[in-house]
Amino acid sequence: MLYLALEGSRPLGGSSRHVLLDVDEVRLGRGEERTWNRTTVDGRRVLQFTIPDSWMSTNHARIILSPDRATVQIEDAGSMNGTRLNGAVVKAAALASGDVIELGCSFLMYVATEDCDVRESMLLDETTAPDVHGMATLLPNLRAQMRRLKKIAKSTASVIVHGESGTGKELIARGIHETSGRKGPFVAVNCAAIPDTLLESELFGHKRGAFSGAATDRKGLVETSSGGTLFLDEIGELSPKGQASLLRVLEQQEVMPVGANRPVAVDLRVVAATHRSLLDDIGKGVFREDLYARLSTFVATIPPLRERMAEIGSIIATLLADNSIPSEGLCFAPDAGRTLLQYQWPRNIRELKKTLTSAAVLAEQNRIEVGDLAGLVRTPPAAAATSSLSDEDTALHAQLVMLLGAHKGNVTQVGNALGKKRQQIQKWCKRLGIDPKQYR
Repeated sequence: MLYLALEGSRPLGGSSRHVLLDVDEVRLGRGEERTWNRTTVDGRRVLQFTIPDSWMSTNHARIILSPDRATVQIEDAGSMNGTRLNGAVVKAAALASGDVIELGCSFLMYVATEDCDVRESMLLDETTAPDVHGMATLLPNLRAQMRRLKKIAKSTASVIVHGESGTGKELIARGIHETSGRKGPFVAVNCAAIPDTLLESELFGHKRGAFSGAATDRKGLVETSSGGTLFLDEIGELSPKGQASLLRVLEQQEVMPVGANRPVAVDLRVVAATHRSLLDDIGKGVFREDLYARLSTFVATIPPLRERMAEIGSIIATLLADNSIPSEGLCFAPDAGRTLLQYQWPRNIRELKKTLTSAAVLAEQNRIEVGDLAGLVRTPPAAAATSSLSDEDTALHAQLVMLLGAHKGNVTQVGNALGKKRQQIQKWCKRLGIDPKQYR
């Protein structure tokens, strides 16, 4: 597959995906608008792909695929501004899965065909627009998961959304609520922020006079969410007492306010989120297995941003569509776009949004330069030592960082992609100051 990961001169354009299973050659160049056309030229199956990028040449580069797909090669077609592969200028080079091709201000990613939903692989050319629910994606496996999640959303089944901090779990939860059609409110609860002493009062409410300071009756968060969706963020942080109380409510669909004599029926639908492995926590005895069974009718796993770099343009387009970020006429200089794709985003989409917000304000004439990006993004720890490297080692460093990110720190797979032994990759990493564990 070939992804247009980021169109730097037109970031609101989002990303696109193109399946290359029936393609012998991809011709890449500048056009008045983004277009793709599948045709046959001299018996060769050609994907003609144009991007409205003024830094690109009309005939900029081509990708050649061997008949057995054993080799895939990028070739510059005599362009004015050259072709870069993983940050290094190339005339011709073999492509490995996860490689980033830079043409002008545009960045494409080649991904070897993955084990994905067959129905998704039949969608040859796809693009995404900004998505307020966070469920739109071009990644086949994630897209298949989102399709199932949308079906589940229309039921009252409980859902667990799993993912690292900052991956957009609450956005997905809100999307589930909006898709469900339930008329009640979306009520978000941070489980880690409720102390045991206030747990029952906060979740279940209280009657006047139930305790000192209870001057009036008060609905709890569970009753408030009745008919809507109760979002329990960081459910893994809930205390044993809280887990027992929540299990009782889920089983009986009623709450007992503090100081009340009779329970109150609720129409409860729960979406929980966690960055922890609840199955591991069950094994350690810190999370109730029966509560997990109640909550886990469907478990959605949101990958970290570093595993979604092929569609970072669509994620950026969604963030820029938020009125809190000035986006009119905004564009990325080539080195800024390159930096965005090389950074590993340990704090995920939350960090990306903060980076875009500050960069958009700092940008002169709406053009984001690398100097406008946050310092940590501009000079991440893994790349801080590259300033003293030779041009050749700098290019090798960039390629290793890119591949380690794509292969989640798996040195063996990086070696396979480069046609090198594992030991050679380890030697390069040690010499260049790269720790593969940072990418796992």
